[in-house]
Amino acid sequence: MSDNKLNLIPVLEKGQSYDASTGTLTLNKEGVISVTIKQYKEDKKRIEALEKKKKDTLEYSRQKWEQHAKEGWSKKKLQENYDANMQESEKLDKESRAILDKYENVNWCWQLVGNKLDYNKLSHNESLLKGIADIKSTGTQNVSFPAFLVGGGMAWLEAFHEKEGAVGKTPYGIYVKAKGIPKILRTEWTDFEYQPIVGSIGFMSKVILHIYTSGMYGQEVEIELNDKDLFTRNDKLSFSGKATFDREVNILKIKKNDIGKVAISGLLHNGRMTADKKEQYIQKIEVEVLVDATWEKQGGKILEIFPRIKSYETDTYFEDFDPSYLNVEEKSLILTAVKEVSNNVAVVGAVETNESAFHHCRYDLIKASYSKKANSLGNQSLEVELFNSNKEGDKIKSKLIMPVIAGVREGRRELKITLDSNTDECRFEDDKEKTHKGRVINLSQIHDAIVIEESTRVNEHKIYDKNEFKIGNEKGKGIRFGKEEEGHIDTDDDNEISNTHTKYKNSVSGLFGISRESKTTLFENKQVRGLYPNSDTEIILDIGYDYGDESISSLLKYRWPLSKKNLQHYPIILQTCCFTKQLDITVFPDIKWILQFAYDCDPEEFQDMRKEKYDEYLVRVEKLDDKVKPQKLDEKIRQLDAEIAQANQDASRASGKKKDSYKKLITKLEKLKIKNKNRKERYKDNKKKEQKVYKKDRPDLFSFKENVESGLSDLVVSLHAEYDRPGEAVEVSGSYKQFVNLVKQLTEVTQMIDLILDGKKKSQKKLDKKFIQIDEEKAKKQLEAIGDALKGRSLFSKNLIPPSLAVLGSWYAENPKDINISQVGIVGEIQVLAKPLIGAEISMDFLALAQRAHPIARGLITLIDFSEAVGVGPKITLEIEISGQIEIEGKFRCNSASETSNFNQKSLAGDAEDDSPLTASGVFGLEIRGKIEFSKKANSYIFGSVVVFANAGFEVKTGITLSGAIKADEHGFFIDPLLTFHGLTVVGIVEAGYKVENSDGGEYSSGSTNDSFELVLMNEYEGSFEDSEGKKIQFYLN
Repeated sequence: MSDNKLNLIPVLEKGQSYDASTGTLTLNKEGVISVTIKQYKEDKKRIEALEKKKKDTLEYSRQKWEQHAKEGWSKKKLQENYDANMQESEKLDKESRAILDKYENVNWCWQLVGNKLDYNKLSHNESLLKGIADIKSTGTQNVSFPAFLVGGGMAWLEAFHEKEGAVGKTPYGIYVKAKGIPKILRTEWTDFEYQPIVGSIGFMSKVILHIYTSGMYGQEVEIELNDKDLFTRNDKLSFSGKATFDREVNILKIKKNDIGKVAISGLLHNGRMTADKKEQYIQKIEVEVLVDATWEKQGGKILEIFPRIKSYETDTYFEDFDPSYLNVEEKSLILTAVKEVSNNVAVVGAVETNESAFHHCRYDLIKASYSKKANSLGNQSLEVELFNSNKEGDKIKSKLIMPVIAGVREGRRELKITLDSNTDECRFEDDKEKTHKGRVINLSQIHDAIVIEESTRVNEHKIYDKNEFKIGNEKGKGIRFGKEEEGHIDTDDDNEISNTHTKYKNSVSGLFGISRESKTTLFENKQVRGLYPNSDTEIILDIGYDYGDESISSLLKYRWPLSKKNLQHYPIILQTCCFTKQLDITVFPDIKWILQFAYDCDPEEFQDMRKEKYDEYLVRVEKLDDKVKPQKLDEKIRQLDAEIAQANQDASRASGKKKDSYKKLITKLEKLKIKNKNRKERYKDNKKKEQKVYKKDRPDLFSFKENVESGLSDLVVSLHAEYDRPGEAVEVSGSYKQFVNLVKQLTEVTQMIDLILDGKKKSQKKLDKKFIQIDEEKAKKQLEAIGDALKGRSLFSKNLIPPSLAVLGSWYAENPKDINISQVGIVGEIQVLAKPLIGAEISMDFLALAQRAHPIARGLITLIDFSEAVGVGPKITLEIEISGQIEIEGKFRCNSASETSNFNQKSLAGDAEDDSPLTASGVFGLEIRGKIEFSKKANSYIFGSVVVFANAGFEVKTGITLSGAIKADEHGFFIDPLLTFHGLTVVGIVEAGYKVENSDGGEYSSGSTNDSFELVLMNEYEGSFEDSEGKKIQFYLN
């Protein structure tokens, strides 16, 4: 023995197995293990050879004695010869004894491993005799493996020379464990004095839950606490933000409540099996529990708490035991303890059940990260810790899950997996087929896996793509062109070009509208395929989701992104001597569904609901009505502000001609900014005017007449799917307007068929009748207008403002944003917008008041109205309008993975108006307006008609809004009232123009000029309500 160390060899009995690669002896139940010593087996052969040689020597000496005696040798001479022959025998005997003496001081280490085997703490077990007497007599050393250690937790058996000391490594010793049948025997509740609890206790009591087990030493369990209900579902109680305790079955010293009861126990001393009866241990779990006061809200004032226990190893609940109940009542005695108890959900395990966990060919940490927006600015990658050997729950997992939310093209993800692998001491180092070096990451189950080494952007569809070029002599005069930066927004024109994307659009209009948009980033990927990556510590995979043919009917299969049947799997094997885990890359479809309903709603506000919180995705915004089109001017104005600031900064550092150049540039930029701001204001004013006119003159909405020309939507339902964010989107929408138009078209076709079938004569009669009817209706309307003018104006008019309603519901798969966990949930959002929910307007006509106040004014105003009715005079209005309406805006968001929402005290910020799940407002407005409108139309059989118009008017506007938003602070939910004064403004406008039309209504040309002003007499103010002490008034809901 060159190293003078001893190697154990197990002698297997029925129901036992031995893995030489890990040095583990496994039993199927408690029992006796038998071992021998490899070196002694070899020495025993030498001893046997020496004994044979010694026997031969003795036989030779005897034979020589007899021979020499017959020959007449003297007694003295015979003795001298015999002694000479026996010297060889004594030498052999001495050599044999020397070999045996080496084993007289053999120590036997037989102790529990726990979660770490430290050779410095290994020593002889006093319950075993030193030496190898049993091996010499029976051939084996027998050691008892008790029932209370059955379950998977290991013990270490090693024989060593006293002077050498224990090594604590295989093959010098062996790990021993037993796999039995896991059972929960019973449970019991005690106080911290280990007295069983009888009767009820109060909330905030400190108690201990005892769980007695069999065949489970070292195994981990998940423990739920439930409140038993007779007529409803049991309430699962939560604590420390979770609903389960993670605990490990161990062996603990017997307490007084354990004596004489059903349990699996045995004798132990300092981690070593012994016959000392004072150290009796039992297989169990003890869970310290604080009866949390919040459980009263979860289960009520009277609780009957019992545990449910699930095995981590089998992922099943134990059912074959009778749980004990802990009765809790609000006014019962509170059990206290000196020890602090905080419902710790997880405790670091003290017992290792995997023998490979001690091997040096291993990894201890696995992380995965992927980016949801590849190659985008401000991109945040999601990193998840998949495995950590210091976490007991991770060690026993055979499968690791990495969820990835991906699309089909633009939405593909680059998934990066990193390990801290070390294979320097692989036990298969000399076996090229089995070695783990260079083979930790095994891709054999994903034949189409792609390892991305490098990605470069290309513009493969461009016919010319140089960064710059020159027209003219390269060294002389000419024009030099340079490519603008990607995403650049020009300040001197309306050109906005992005080199990043190629766009495709198609749409179908009809009773139901279908539109699709594709936005593709062009990349050239250099890809390498293989069974193993080049590294044992890192791999990058290209992960996508396959939707199939991507038709609308196919996409509907993915309406619930978390459905198990829609998941796609990419398994990877991560293998070392210590751990072998399967990493299942589970791909969820990156599809977001948006279901919208709108009636009489502003299309911009309708679309803003869709964009809420999703600005980072490049989804399209399609208008419901093309009459009023928004222009993206805010971005241009912000860009101009940035360029003006930069030019000012450069000008401050420049001098001479350069400084003058910067000043000219600043002047130019300022003019562009004013131009864009004016365009923005004109758009807002035009939109408000069109909607204002519509609200006043529109037909009855409740009869569902055609009304979308106003800039407000009709009854619209839209289902929108973004299925390769940000690249692909499809929408199916149905509109009442489309339905009405279809019915009208069918009616007109029917009438035309009737005319053809009825014959020419009948058709002519019907046409003549139709023309007469049209002329009569026109004359009737004109007579009514003349009659109204002669009758005089109405002093008051009132108008009920019907509801304007938009509802949105959206859902999509998402990882929690605030915590990195390998879990995917549904982010759901419901928004309701009612602007208004209901409202009313009352107008008073000042000219009608003048008609009633003075006869001359009456005659003059009647004449003006009469001339306007017959089409020869202007239309003059001067009125005051008071309006009031109730508006409601609500938003509710939740994430099922992180179990968060915007309707809880923690997430609702008291000073964040946008976070409020519900805001109700009362809006009151006052407006004085006057206007003169004149138009004249001249008809010509040759040129059609010419319309000339001139208008002038003013408006004085003010108003207030009283709103209340739901917010929260540490005291609970409250309504925060806010009073907003909308300022006082005076607006004036003068405009004139013309329009030339042909006989069919087609426009030849048109032109107009206008001038306007806006005076802000008072700014807008916000006011909060305060009490007599100057504190802000808040109305708490709880």
